[in-house]
Amino acid sequence: KYLRIANYINKMRELKYAFIRTFLNKYYGVRYVDEILTKFNVSYPIENEKNISNDAIDVILPIYNGHEYLSPLFDSIMRNTTIPYRIIAVNDCSMDPEVKEYLSIISANNKNVLFVDNEVNLGFIGSVNKAVSLCKNDFVILNTDTEVPPGWLERLIAPIKHDRIIASVTPFSNSATICSFPEIAKDNAIYESMNADQLDSFFRMIDPALVVDVPTGVGFCMAVNYDVVKKNGMFDPVFGKGYSEENDWCLRAKSKGYRNVILPGLFVYHKHGGSFNSAEKQKLVENNLKIIAKRYPHYLPSVSDFIRTDPLLEIRTLLE
Repeated sequence: KYLRIANYINKMRELKYAFIRTFLNKYYGVRYVDEILTKFNVSYPIENEKNISNDAIDVILPIYNGHEYLSPLFDSIMRNTTIPYRIIAVNDCSMDPEVKEYLSIISANNKNVLFVDNEVNLGFIGSVNKAVSLCKNDFVILNTDTEVPPGWLERLIAPIKHDRIIASVTPFSNSATICSFPEIAKDNAIYESMNADQLDSFFRMIDPALVVDVPTGVGFCMAVNYDVVKKNGMFDPVFGKGYSEENDWCLRAKSKGYRNVILPGLFVYHKHGGSFNSAEKQKLVENNLKIIAKRYPHYLPSVSDFIRTDPLLEIRTLLE
């Protein structure tokens, strides 16, 4: 079925994208077609799509509800980003109408904000994959419940630019499992009640060239090497609406000789206001971890070993 749809797409590339979608939706369904178009890297033409220079970094924001997080997030990005960038904000059929209204207004008033409004709910994975199909360069995936400090983007993307064998880069955060501060694998409150900019000013004292290998990147804020995406694709739809998809991607990259690293010289605030209720989240985590454990039997033990040996302890202690 995948190949049949791909053949249809290739035969009709010269026709308007809207016609292709209409034709395929009739036979295969809206959500399934979105996944297929992403799988075969067919771009999603967006009305009034905003082009970017080849060296600009895309910041992908998959959004489902959480209107209260949007203003602090966009403010921190626009205030603290100094290199060429474009925000791809994907509204995944948020139930709160204020989300769409906010994104419509901010995209209309900012030339580097591209608003993508999903026709159906695709979940985190489908929304990210859809946004990635619009990228032309290395990019960052960023949760809506985050705030970024000054100079964050150039620091986060620098390891990939300097070493193309790096697949993903994750910063320190208060809530980022193996990349958490001050305690590893904990959902910490932000340290000493500082704001993100204040706390990051101490992390900036760390050698900016220092990176440490980690078993996996953490998807709340993760820079991605576009070369790896072109070779390996992006997130696997088998993980449903989300959880563990970035682990699978990072492990696939690692199996091809790439590295996943943490950048100790950057702190990004993660408020941890998830889109799922606790029961739904628990079910997703359990089901998806089973897939990970089956595909990569070594992965969970490697995470346990990382937490036990804690190679970041000295850095965290210095920062404290």
